[in-house]
Amino acid sequence: MAGLDGDYIQVIDHIWTVLVLYLSKIVLLVHKREYRWVLSCFNLLGSNDWKYFV
Repeated sequence: MAGLDGDYIQVIDHIWTVLVLYLSKIVLLVHKREYRWVLSCFNLLGSNDWKYFV
């Protein structure tokens, strides 16, 4: 049973590693998109329209 438990932990560890890698890729993509959105907000603030939002 000890050997099976070790294999089970290795499998879980491998799955967790793959999940973390995929999650980090998704977070990076979302972050890039979010970054563009923030930049567009700053561009909007840079224009004369910012007075309407204050």
